[in-house]
Amino acid sequence: RRARGGSPGSPGQEGAGSDPGSGGGLGGKLGGGVYSESSTTLVDVTLHDNAAEQGGGIYVAGADTALVNVAFINNSASASGGGIHNATGNMAFANVVFSRNKADGHGGAVLNAQGELEMVNVTMSGNEAGIYGGGIYHGDGSLSLKNSILWQNTDSEIPPNDAYLIGDFIPDENSMRNDDPHFVDPDNDD
Repeated sequence: RRARGGSPGSPGQEGAGSDPGSGGGLGGKLGGGVYSESSTTLVDVTLHDNAAEQGGGIYVAGADTALVNVAFINNSASASGGGIHNATGNMAFANVVFSRNKADGHGGAVLNAQGELEMVNVTMSGNEAGIYGGGIYHGDGSLSLKNSILWQNTDSEIPPNDAYLIGDFIPDENSMRNDDPHFVDPDNDD
């Protein structure tokens, strides 16, 4: 399933919006593909080519969100959170890929402003932020990173900068932040 230019409550539908890639939530300002203010679970979904001011792929406003087998490809935000902007919710990711997402501000792939974020088997590569956190910008709250790869994410302040961390950070020994993961075909998201 793919979500592109959807409207609130229509994840997983190709071309659900009237203007694909220009956003669903609140007139394209929040959540280009999905705007969530209640508990949300996405499984086996690709969010691609969405755009919004905040949260190119998804904007989470105070909700618990679970993502399983989800890909964020080529989403953009004119402010923050190219793939995801999490304002205050708790999020859990399992088997999630972020590739070629961009934010003009913070968090090329993910901006976690405030909340708990648990990431298991997550790959972030080729994402870009205009200020801090090419891969992740993590503000207040906790971030747990397990068996994950952050590679070749950039920002304009401290390149290369896969993550900009302010809050609590709990990595495990199986996560890579600076080692080459030896992708087979990085130009095609592998």
